[in-house]
Amino acid sequence: MLEFKWFEEGNEWSDPWSLDGQVLSTAEVRVLTRLSDFKAPNTYEAALKSFNDIVKGRLGLCYSESKILNLPINRVQSEALNISGNISPEFLLSQWNDGMMLDTGMLENHIPQSPHEELALKFKKRPLAFPC
Repeated sequence: MLEFKWFEEGNEWSDPWSLDGQVLSTAEVRVLTRLSDFKAPNTYEAALKSFNDIVKGRLGLCYSESKILNLPINRVQSEALNISGNISPEFLLSQWNDGMMLDTGMLENHIPQSPHEELALKFKKRPLAFPC
């Protein structure tokens, strides 16, 4: 594991309040959440940033290669125009209802170069015993 200072990195991997990849203290986040005003994930992250002073001196830990990848397949909120693909929730639901699932085999040896990567999606038949 590598150690780094959150606010000295200054790139897209170094957001201490990112909701899609950080491991945070549940007790601390509960308190900060009660003190915050937000409507959806983007305003929640922005509200948490108002508490940056309490984490300024903290160190982060990471692996030399990313262990998480956020696939921005579609936008599920209207609050921010963040990175997103153009696959509709209705299409994804129709794939599921037709017995299909995302084929994540292409990700087995993939090393992410960014926290949000748009990759071509493939679907495959879902096993009959797949838990819903």
